[in-house]
Amino acid sequence: MLRKLSLEFKDKWDEEIKNIQFAINSTYNSTIKLSPFGVVLGYIPVSPINMFRNNNTSNREWIREMVKDSLLDKQLDMLEADGTIKNKPTYQIGDWMFVKDEFINLEVDWNTNTGSINNKNRGPFRITKTMNHYLKVTLVIEIQ
Repeated sequence: MLRKLSLEFKDKWDEEIKNIQFAINSTYNSTIKLSPFGVVLGYIPVSPINMFRNNNTSNREWIREMVKDSLLDKQLDMLEADGTIKNKPTYQIGDWMFVKDEFINLEVDWNTNTGSINNKNRGPFRITKTMNHYLKVTLVIEIQ
């Protein structure tokens, strides 16, 4: 929009920026299901185009809640499309796994190296119990 304006009005394009800003802020956004003016002000300010319309909305909280719900719906749609919700790993009792250092609270000397190849995972651990979003694991040390 700005490019077209600068081509048509080479000397006065900067005087029309306020009109471009008004047009952008009045445009309906499909993600939030309102215009930016509708979110911030609760209504679309009167312009020559919508002078005879009655778009005044007195309940701004309802509008904000609607926008919030719309954004959350879109975020969930994006996560589902990405596969991050559908492809969560499933664990069963008896499975083996490695655990990151930050989740381990043991008083065991792991003989960590300080070189550039430092393994941040420890284990293997065996899953002994599953609880909602948590797993109880046991370190299995086999002595030969």
